[in-house]
Amino acid sequence: MLRIPISTIAAVGLACASPAAHAKEVPQFLSQPLTAAKRETYYKILDRKLLKTRADLGRMTFRPSFEGEFAVSVYPRDAYTSRITLTEATKSVWSSLTPRQQGYIPAPGLEHKERDTSDQIPIKRIDVDIDRELALAIQKTWQAMLARNPIPDPDAERYISVDGYSAEFSVRMPDGKTIIRETSNPHGPPATDLVQVGLLLADYCRAPENERAKRRKELLKGLNHVLQETQKA
Repeated sequence: MLRIPISTIAAVGLACASPAAHAKEVPQFLSQPLTAAKRETYYKILDRKLLKTRADLGRMTFRPSFEGEFAVSVYPRDAYTSRITLTEATKSVWSSLTPRQQGYIPAPGLEHKERDTSDQIPIKRIDVDIDRELALAIQKTWQAMLARNPIPDPDAERYISVDGYSAEFSVRMPDGKTIIRETSNPHGPPATDLVQVGLLLADYCRAPENERAKRRKELLKGLNHVLQETQKA
């Protein structure tokens, strides 16, 4: 998958929520996650490699077609500070699996992997402490989006592409329960907006320390946009 600079993607994505789209009552395009019984080997391996912390305030696990998967998790450290943890595979975990692990049987003569090499893929980790205002903005946005009833995209089959992505979101709600939602190749807001904000969170972690003040402003702007649009719907 071609990777465009994250800030560019986010700027474009967050600008796509036009009045016309809202007039047509574009659904959330966030669906229920796979049940535990249906979470194939890939998901279990990915969870084991990427999910290393709590995610009370919000999490996005991003699974692109050909690049390294990553998870961005947000959780409190104490009453005043919280932390964002980015865990990122240096290359595609999916591509390191055997056909059987990917859920298919290869045709005779087709070149394929004979063994699972996912344990050889390093995971990069970045921890960044954040202030209470940003942490609460993330939590409120995730809770507002995920609290809505999941509505699968009725046009999903028209937008299936091998060069796409899927993303899973989770957050702890005020009642203590954790809600999980999934999206795959969304093509409209508000699902696309939430994905872009998740990408901004990852971009914030990757940025040099002297650029994070600017990134923080972009994050808050994106979070406020998604929250306001969700409350309008």
